[in-house]
Amino acid sequence: RSILDSSYYYGKMHEEHKYKLHLNFAESLMALEEDTFNHNEDTAGIESYLHRAVLLVDNPRAAYFVLGQLKVVQGNVQGALTYFKLCVHHDPSSIEALQAVGALYILMGDLNTGRHYLRRALERWEGTGSNLVKEMQVREGLSLDKMGHWLLDYLLSAFSLNSSWKERGGFGQSFGVSKQTPYDFAMLNNFINEPNSFSPRMHYDLGLSLWELGAWERGGVHMR
Repeated sequence: RSILDSSYYYGKMHEEHKYKLHLNFAESLMALEEDTFNHNEDTAGIESYLHRAVLLVDNPRAAYFVLGQLKVVQGNVQGALTYFKLCVHHDPSSIEALQAVGALYILMGDLNTGRHYLRRALERWEGTGSNLVKEMQVREGLSLDKMGHWLLDYLLSAFSLNSSWKERGGFGQSFGVSKQTPYDFAMLNNFINEPNSFSPRMHYDLGLSLWELGAWERGGVHMR
């Protein structure tokens, strides 16, 4: 923070280095315990640093992603969607951002749009040469019961700073390395392509979980 507040040292930095500094500082603040973070008086300050970062480079995809996470933790799902979609706009191949958008649409009750974005994420993943999805489906014998437990954890992780699709590595470093496995994408493939994979029971369980998290309006959409 001392460097950010120093006009002398900050002024001598290259724009790309300033960008990474803003991102790393914001990530450090957001790494606080979520209960503390939610009531942190510096929330507006974090946004300010990130908005400044957006102006520093031509492709501020990582800054938009962090802003999306910030809005998620604040409970502003619509704001989070806006930033995650800006991330996709700047990098249509971002598997991480596509999953963030898709999961939030599903949590909002829009399954068709959510599946659309998740399908795009799966296609990008398979395009990297990771074509083990069908093999994993056969080997694991995916069932609706397994699907339900996995999907519930997957979707609810959208409200966490450590979502299922969050990549390891510092922001500003082209994100990092995915922690997801072929099994995760096999489950995702099953959910996208099986019309009955999102059963009424899954809707109810998801709604109940959202209700318990305090997202009453979102939970009610799935429990009707």
